[in-house]
Amino acid sequence: MLLVIGSSSVALEFIDNFPKSFGLTESPKSSEYTSAKILATQGDSDAQYSLGMMYVRGDDIEKDTTQAKQWFEKAASQGNSKAQMMLGVMYYQGEGVPQDYSKAREWLVKSADQGVAESQALLGKMYSTGEGVTQDCVKAFNWFKKSADQGFVPAQHSVGRAFEHGEGVEQDYNEAMKWYLKAADEYYSEAQYDIGYMHYIGKGVKSSEEKAAEWYLKAAQQGLDRAQFAMGLMSYNGYGVPQNYLEAFKWYQKSAHNNYALAQFHLGTMYQEGKGVKQDFSKAAEWFKKACDNGDKSGCSEYSKLTKQ
Repeated sequence: MLLVIGSSSVALEFIDNFPKSFGLTESPKSSEYTSAKILATQGDSDAQYSLGMMYVRGDDIEKDTTQAKQWFEKAASQGNSKAQMMLGVMYYQGEGVPQDYSKAREWLVKSADQGVAESQALLGKMYSTGEGVTQDCVKAFNWFKKSADQGFVPAQHSVGRAFEHGEGVEQDYNEAMKWYLKAADEYYSEAQYDIGYMHYIGKGVKSSEEKAAEWYLKAAQQGLDRAQFAMGLMSYNGYGVPQNYLEAFKWYQKSAHNNYALAQFHLGTMYQEGKGVKQDFSKAAEWFKKACDNGDKSGCSEYSKLTKQ
């Protein structure tokens, strides 16, 4: 699984299904499989790569990562950059092969040197987090930047994070905002959230609760848990939007159902106080317990108080 980043970390996010992480979403047809198999057997590297992807996806044929790896290796040995990328991803994730960061890096570098933006971005993540390499924020930034310059949206967000936090590059809030906006224009929710946060705090821009709420809402509407929580806070307190307990409850609930601990705690508090919802100590305890189970100490404390009564 290629996952996720903390709010202060420069890294790259991918979704769980790694083929889709790299925009490989089209399902092959049976006729395409037959054609690809013929061409792949004749040594066509593009067909070998396509055949490998068909086995990875398991659409219209049985999923078989062993077969996928074999075809990727044939294509990669001929210099096919996408096949090199997929071998790197497979070794990075341990998908169909034992996880091996060293081999992942080897294949990703081959692909990245041919200009594959996704490979460049994943190398950036590896250097950012120190996975299989010595952690190096400068190298991470350089790989992210190569990828971002090609328009790969998650990498644009990571470049923005690097500029915001001064990781691998001199801190520059204006540059951070520029890169966040590039990603946000492509509806990247994490970038929308970070723009909201910069407006809320006043990083490189004049502090504005209204602007913050506007960007938090964009991210929240796409399902980002911490943006939903932020909208709950804004609505509860009347920051940048009219105070509205019903709205606050709605957003806390959405975030809580996404397993966001702070939202679970605040949802418990609303049930406990009867704000925006009918007072219900049983449900309050339920949500405090969920928050506690997710590491929220305040949730643990409130749950203990309620269950001792």
